[in-house]
Amino acid sequence: MHVNVDYTWRHQINASLGWLDTRGRRDATLYSAGPVEGYAGGRPDSRAFTAQLEVMPWGKADSFASPLANARLGVQYTKYDNFNGRSRNYDGDNRDAKDNNTLFFYVWLAI
Repeated sequence: MHVNVDYTWRHQINASLGWLDTRGRRDATLYSAGPVEGYAGGRPDSRAFTAQLEVMPWGKADSFASPLANARLGVQYTKYDNFNGRSRNYDGDNRDAKDNNTLFFYVWLAI
């Protein structure tokens, strides 16, 4: 399941919150990335929260070179609570779910 809630203000600022919850059947061979076969939780179960903020400086219809000037500048943060069935030491190599957290800056341009 993946759920997102977005809010756009004046066609120029967008904020998003997201939740990801993946679940599945146990398969120790497929979901073990660690040095010990089958060590991980053996499940694809992962849970993460995402927050994103983006600015569209020329988002309005009467903006500079509309609709050709179509750019987005943004930042996104994803926080994992659970990864491959566990929150701590999911791969037998002391990697925790939080080690997959990401901070992502981007520039998006469409012409």
